[in-house]
Amino acid sequence: MNFNIVEGKYVDFDSIHDDFCNDYLFSNELDTVELRKKYGLTVKEFKEFSKQVKMEYGFSRRPRKQSNGQYYYKRKYGWAIQKNINGNVVYFGFVTSKDVAKKLVELCKEAGWNIPVCLDIVKNWRCYIGS
Repeated sequence: MNFNIVEGKYVDFDSIHDDFCNDYLFSNELDTVELRKKYGLTVKEFKEFSKQVKMEYGFSRRPRKQSNGQYYYKRKYGWAIQKNINGNVVYFGFVTSKDVAKKLVELCKEAGWNIPVCLDIVKNWRCYIGS
């Protein structure tokens, strides 16, 4: 019986530990896929490393990202606009451009986050900021 040994890629966690921990726990910019790409990790490696970080810092899951007043979030096909109002996440809509999302958030801020007004702004965004 013959065996072929194939060397697999492996990232040394000790060499990236501090940077990975900082990005994993505190980065508002990097989601899971972006973290994996940044450090060249496979899915399995990412799971192992994230499990180790959570154990070290006593978390049961990755800490929730703080929005820093952004109110627009990257999704698979564009940008969702939402805000936590009185303990409830209110979804206002979806646009395909980050620049449009930023402008719509500013308009909603000017409207005092009045839900019906903001829903109209996002739904009819071309009327408010052009195309």
